[in-house]
Amino acid sequence: MSQRPKSSGPRKRNMQIEARERKICTIAFIDIVQSTALIENLDPEEALDRLGPAVEMIMDTCEEFGASMRFVGDGALAVFGFPAADENHCIRAVEAGLAVIERVSAMKSDRVDIRVGIHSGPVLFGSLSHTNFDELTLTGPVVHLADKIQSAARTNTVTVSRTVVDTVGEMFHSRPAGNAVISGVDQPLPLFEIIDRDQAISRWKIRIGQGLSPFMGREADLEQLGQAWSASLAGSGSSVAVIGEAGIGKSRLVHEFTDSVNFTTAQVLGVSATALDKQVAYAPVTRAIKLFLGLSSSDNPEEIKKAVSSYLDGASALFRRHSNALQSILHAASDDPAWTALGPKARQDAIVEALVAVITGMAAKKPLVIIFEDMHWADQYTLSLCLELIRAAPEYQLMLVLTSRTLDGIPQEMDQVIQHLFLGPLDDQSSRNLINNLLSHDSGKADLSTFVEEICGRTPLFIEEVVRNLKATGISADGSAGQNFKVPDTVQPLIAQRIDELSPADRQTLQIAAVIGTEFSVDLLKKLLRREGLEDTRSLLSLARLDLLENVSAPTAKFRHALIQQVAYSTLPKRRLRHLHGLFVDIIESMNRVTNLATMSSLAFHSEQSQRWTEAAEAYIVCGHLALERAALDDGIKHFNRSIFCAGRLDTNPRKIATLNMQARQGLRIAYLPKADFSHILEITGEVEILARRIGDDASALGAGIDRVIMMTILSDVAAVIPIGQEKLDAAIKSGAPGFIATAAFALSQAYWFTGEFEKSAQIADKFGYLFVPENDRLTTGTNGTVSVLGSGTHANALSLMGKFDDAAAVCDRMEKLVQGTGKPYDMAYHAISVGILALQENDFEKSRASLEFARETSEVAKIDVLRAFLSAPLAKAYAGLHQIDAAKKTLAMGQEIAGPMGMAAFVAQLLAAELEISSEIDPLAENREIKDRLIEMCRKNGYNGLIKQYVSEI
Repeated sequence: MSQRPKSSGPRKRNMQIEARERKICTIAFIDIVQSTALIENLDPEEALDRLGPAVEMIMDTCEEFGASMRFVGDGALAVFGFPAADENHCIRAVEAGLAVIERVSAMKSDRVDIRVGIHSGPVLFGSLSHTNFDELTLTGPVVHLADKIQSAARTNTVTVSRTVVDTVGEMFHSRPAGNAVISGVDQPLPLFEIIDRDQAISRWKIRIGQGLSPFMGREADLEQLGQAWSASLAGSGSSVAVIGEAGIGKSRLVHEFTDSVNFTTAQVLGVSATALDKQVAYAPVTRAIKLFLGLSSSDNPEEIKKAVSSYLDGASALFRRHSNALQSILHAASDDPAWTALGPKARQDAIVEALVAVITGMAAKKPLVIIFEDMHWADQYTLSLCLELIRAAPEYQLMLVLTSRTLDGIPQEMDQVIQHLFLGPLDDQSSRNLINNLLSHDSGKADLSTFVEEICGRTPLFIEEVVRNLKATGISADGSAGQNFKVPDTVQPLIAQRIDELSPADRQTLQIAAVIGTEFSVDLLKKLLRREGLEDTRSLLSLARLDLLENVSAPTAKFRHALIQQVAYSTLPKRRLRHLHGLFVDIIESMNRVTNLATMSSLAFHSEQSQRWTEAAEAYIVCGHLALERAALDDGIKHFNRSIFCAGRLDTNPRKIATLNMQARQGLRIAYLPKADFSHILEITGEVEILARRIGDDASALGAGIDRVIMMTILSDVAAVIPIGQEKLDAAIKSGAPGFIATAAFALSQAYWFTGEFEKSAQIADKFGYLFVPENDRLTTGTNGTVSVLGSGTHANALSLMGKFDDAAAVCDRMEKLVQGTGKPYDMAYHAISVGILALQENDFEKSRASLEFARETSEVAKIDVLRAFLSAPLAKAYAGLHQIDAAKKTLAMGQEIAGPMGMAAFVAQLLAAELEISSEIDPLAENREIKDRLIEMCRKNGYNGLIKQYVSEI
């Protein structure tokens, strides 16, 4: 955190701040209260003498707890979790704050009052270069808020934010301390004062308090521990080291094992190391003995001596020596001359001897399991004690179980005398079972279960925390996690710590791979690495050995799980990310452009992330159309909307902006049609028409106008639409474009059909029928069906309802050939509807039912709601003709469920007419006044005069 002087010289240069990395850290501000008053009348050197000892004590103490320090005039700023990520950054900060207050308060001279304010969150680290110095910078709201919390704190207290309290959980006692009102922050900031550390609380106890998930997938490992315990009970003590990365389930396995121990015939002693123990001799052992003797962390030396004496009373002739040793590690120094005369090595030997004697003495009385957890954090003295106990275990009914994240946590001297139990990720089935169990009460949706499985890499703790996070933040109605998934705060530092332990080259390689995505082309990654001046093979192999990447020797590699990718990505500053995304775009564009969806999606995403808005908008449009070709409508909609977003970020070239917006909306119109969201489509086509006129694109404006006629025909007063439809047909004829003429003819013919004026509908379709040919189908206007099929179908439907069955059959035959050429589900269903309507009019109810059911099944598979609504009325009539009244009623209800909410007035009217007809056939004497009134009202409102003549008058 220190400044580095630059070479002296008169030349000045502009200041420059360069962002380097982002980290989740905890910031502590420690301020000396009223420091100005303390030194107001002092010489600068006298002022230093007055405040210096306290400042030195503050900085030394914070550094002892792992902080990077900065002197800030009358106090200090401490950063925990930098330069290396630390999963315990919050705990360290709070412990340091308590220790600072205790030590400064104990100073006999130069004592001062202090305030400590602590907050946690993302911090951006960088470097500031100016004339005289290069110095480290840290920025972000977290730094500002930590300073404000310190200002609001009471004297000689550690005051923290809710974020800190939530992170440290029950490991510290705290109390509310009111709210801080901070300028620029909408809500008051709740504050809490830390009282002290609860020595009895471990990370495992906190997890138990949160509720444990079912124990799955570790049955074989549990059995192995059980076999080792059986050997210990047989008199040949055993030792097992359980090795596995953070979150893999070591603690859960061990505690499932200890829960199986019969406490009537055996006993369990737990020793748990923490991240703060590395520099403190016997720290985890001291806590365990205090709990065993019933002592609290605040017990005074006399109480400690009394408890030790009571336990050892009559135990052995070596009582005095053991008593002195135990008092020593419990921080109750003995004044026995025999003890004080011993040198450091002799005292160390005496302590180990005493602890081994106590533990083996317990095992001699009753079989004993002793658990040493998180030995990767244990101090060297605790590790030495473990080694002596392992050597002594075979002589007793004693079993030792050690847990560690790496083999480094287990001294090499133990390798010959200890079993190793390595834990990997859960198997696939156990992982799925765990996820489904955790989700069962909230969603159970397969897509969400798959999301959790893919992102967590079958790591139990990660699965639990991700599901807990999803539940806390809300699972969307469709059971998906949404686009805004955030790595849980409980998981992020575990992974960040692993990343920070990598070599610089490996770390940069992992970060650059994260920019590409969870899965990536190895060839593309190597090209990107070479552009950044990095070696492209060694680090990939190294990251695979460390189980961070997989399949690095294959064409496509991937992160072991998506959480690693997300955390690695989050460590890079935004400017660096934009640079890397831009390089990746350059690499893709330098290759032969392959317009498949995967490549174009990648190009679009990376263009957007590099803020190359034009390229992004264009690529998303291509992606949208490629998605529609696969009938992936929702994906298409997402792509087109992203294109509109990117186009909106452009601030130059208005014509280009309008063109991109128009093209994206044209794609949206196609995507929304099968969903039958005609109101939305009508709005979109209106926007397309305006944009097209703005840029002078008469063809697109005409196409959008014809679209609007088609949509308005279904949604609104069709009588009012007919003049507009005629106007668009005239404009299309004037343009001379066969595709536009065919589409406009279909639109007007359809409008007349819905009014019930079937003869006019047939006349228009017949007049322009020569244009209903495949050559004009490339203009996909109005629907996802082709113009040749839709125009012919409307023609056939009109002829059927006019009673011209032979002519209608001939048109249907031509349609069948057209459908064979297009192969589109929409066209296939539309043809089947026309065949069904013809059969219905001929009273061939069985043929009509079969054809319309085929159309319904095709529409359901392709998710074409508009056709499901359209076919419901004739299908219900076919069922009624076959006396399948329940099926008819269900079909009418299905049609209303689709057409009603979407405002498709034309289809609602058709359904009401069908309902009226069916009801009247069931009971000819029934008035059906309510249905008739609704139908008449809708027909008069929307110009469906033909329906009134056809149904109401007859009935």
